[in-house]
Amino acid sequence: MYSRRKLMALNKGYLTAKTDKASDEVYTPAYAVKPIIKYITMKDYPMIIWCPFDTEESEFVKLIRAEGHKVICSHIDDGKNFFFWEPEEEYDCIISNPPFSIKDDVLKRLYELNKQYAMLLQIPSLFRVFSQRPSTETLPSGCGKCSRGKRTSL
Repeated sequence: MYSRRKLMALNKGYLTAKTDKASDEVYTPAYAVKPIIKYITMKDYPMIIWCPFDTEESEFVKLIRAEGHKVICSHIDDGKNFFFWEPEEEYDCIISNPPFSIKDDVLKRLYELNKQYAMLLQIPSLFRVFSQRPSTETLPSGCGKCSRGKRTSL
């Protein structure tokens, strides 16, 4: 277990992380994945989750599988580019930690896929995306406190 001081130091490092291509390949530690896990374990059935920026060694893949869910992992190094590849198998949601240098493009693609999603992003990333969207537009089902199949307006 991490102390409050240790978590603050880790959080500061995360929030001040570089957003250039050279710093994109950062492995997400288990402590950053666990808060997301509790939301997918609330379902009464095993989910199929696509982790589009992850390999088999990813903490996302390992921890989600440990909870009994099926994980489809893909990574650009394996020829599965998130912007051009999508699993043929039906999946319930998308969960990952995308490369920060292309976060705006990732959010746009997630919106186009129209699936529930959870992404680890810097908070200012969200303000930029939402400030560019007209207030009457609806959010994809993965944004905010949306339920499966329901949409929420800004």
